[in-house]
Amino acid sequence: MEVDGRRHAEITGEYQCYASKAELLYPSVYRKRRVNRAATLASDFVSLMVSEIKDEAVKVIRIHSSGDFYSPNYFEKWRSIIDALPSVTFFGYTKSLDAMRIAKEFPWHNFHFVYSWGGTHDLESLKYDIPRSYVAIGDDRNGMPIIDTSKDATADYYYILDGVDFAIRLH
Repeated sequence: MEVDGRRHAEITGEYQCYASKAELLYPSVYRKRRVNRAATLASDFVSLMVSEIKDEAVKVIRIHSSGDFYSPNYFEKWRSIIDALPSVTFFGYTKSLDAMRIAKEFPWHNFHFVYSWGGTHDLESLKYDIPRSYVAIGDDRNGMPIIDTSKDATADYYYILDGVDFAIRLH
């Protein structure tokens, strides 16, 4: 049975991530994310995304502000979008082993991502040579850069593009 972050939090009282916390605190966020996910299931998702990105002349896209590649098929849809837009830079986070495997087998010059440490696949993710992001609760992360996205929402972008591990300060 698939349990999303909101449902997990309702069952256990624990927050899996900041996204599930937002879904519990703001029900409209949960509803909008459900609408967005339904859109990804449509047969015209790829063509609509490509058209919108071109129409808006977007140069950089973070795939998911929260969420992940929920299936290999969904990741393949994003592959098609990325392939159709070679002059656009895409970046993001994932906990999906399928996404990591596919992206390492077929790398793109315009897609950059990090593994978001703190999930059920952490140890398995170590077999993939990709950068990782962590959550920093204090000031020490063994010399790793710690960024504060509450002060600069784009701070992670350059670390992801550089392909280095980093930590995000919990706020």
